Amino acid sequence: VVGFSHSAFSIGHLLQKHHPSANITYIKQPSSTRTQPRIYFPSTDAANQNRYVYESIDVDPDTGRVHRLGGVRGDARTFALSKDSYQTSNVLNPDDYNHIIVACGFRMRMVPMFDRNGVELCPESEWSGSSVNSEGRLFPHHQIYGFGLGAGLHPSQETGGEAGCTRRADGIWLYQYTVGSIIRNSLKQRSTEWMRIYNRIGLSAMRSTPLHHVGGYNMFSQQEWDDQVRMLLDKCRITNLDPSTPIFESGCGGGAFLDSLRRLYGCKAVEGCDQASACVDIADRRLESGVFWVGDASDLSRVPNASKEFSFMFGVTPYLNDEDHAERAINELIRITKSGGVILIAENNNLERKHISDSIRRRTHTLPSNHLFLPSSFWKRFLNAEVLDHAALGLKNPMAPYRNSVVMKKE
Repeated sequence: VVGFSHSAFSIGHLLQKHHPSANITYIKQPSSTRTQPRIYFPSTDAANQNRYVYESIDVDPDTGRVHRLGGVRGDARTFALSKDSYQTSNVLNPDDYNHIIVACGFRMRMVPMFDRNGVELCPESEWSGSSVNSEGRLFPHHQIYGFGLGAGLHPSQETGGEAGCTRRADGIWLYQYTVGSIIRNSLKQRSTEWMRIYNRIGLSAMRSTPLHHVGGYNMFSQQEWDDQVRMLLDKCRITNLDPSTPIFESGCGGGAFLDSLRRLYGCKAVEGCDQASACVDIADRRLESGVFWVGDASDLSRVPNASKEFSFMFGVTPYLNDEDHAERAINELIRITKSGGVILIAENNNLERKHISDSIRRRTHTLPSNHLFLPSSFWKRFLNAEVLDHAALGLKNPMAPYRNSVVMKKE
């Protein structure tokens, strides 16, 4: 039997039951030194009574169970415990056996999936056979989920379990108790909700829709929008922009800010990403000299280190999930910026002025906002961060009384 986990030992149980005279050998990975598979035990005492060898990382710290996630159970466990019923080997010589059974677990059977441009989506499978992350996502930038034996699930804080389990997790209890909350939490994330909203906005926008209207700043005319952009950059002392300046915008939406930089300073060497694919399509179509792709602000791994002179996000932090998400997104901008370059984090909600935001919102809305507000202390995490109050800057949009921008010079 080729394989050394649950499906392989379930096969062993069936062979012993129906063909008790069969001599069963398990073929393990060449580097494996185990004589038994990972076996589930309800406690360390139970494992010790069976003289089962385990390590501290095999014990779930919450329940004290051994191999809570990674251990074989049921009939497979019963057979695995009877060590005299089988032998093991690291080498497969086909001439030594009458029958060879491959029992390496389940693989996902995919239905064909395509993005809006007709490109087929093909998830990558890891060494463990898992095609999904700890949220059940098949792709990092699409809300497509996979659950079941063929997909597995990466162990996480949500699933619990032993630190030694790095393979995919399965088990009926996982689907009864854990998967539902993982789906719910993923769908309820602030950034996910706003991605859906901006995808709807992007899909309904016409070719003639001003780009800053796609971004939610429809209180401005084109000239007023450009004036706000210029005023912000002047106040932040960001004035040395020209057509060759390499610029990156994280959370670019439809490209309104970058388009304004093109009109004001002639900037053409621009790149941007956004999690709303419909908005990225607009930017890609309307800003022909730019490069745009779908991605989360906290993962700019496709952008090389120290490759941009001006990196920024405008009005993005209010849509991020929490302070940790915001910190990772800002650190990514710092990483991709050259020494001597500038990072701008613009249009941030100030937690100390949330009461002003709530008062303004109550004039037009019955429900509270689903926006992230950052405390002033948050910006102390970043070197050379200068916080600029929007009301003091003279910016004219309705959010100015409770928003700020932060500029950093990278050393």
